[in-house]
Amino acid sequence: MKTRLIYILTDTSRNSGRKLLQSILHFSMGRHDWRLNIMEPNDTGRRRLAESVRGDGPDGVITSMLEDAALEQTLEKSSV
Repeated sequence: MKTRLIYILTDTSRNSGRKLLQSILHFSMGRHDWRLNIMEPNDTGRRRLAESVRGDGPDGVITSMLEDAALEQTLEKSSV
């Protein structure tokens, strides 16, 4: 079984972001083929995510932070 790398980018300073992260973590406990990488919810985290997606990047991205137009365009152009 192939391990899938999943990047998560959500604002955990807000209750909705914490609940989203909690739900993802709960779901992933039953998914032994998932390896999670939680990105910092700031400019550095968004930049690292965009760079990773352009490269050999993750198998999936879960985010609630698409107010960054450059990141949104990068994700749209990727196969992720």
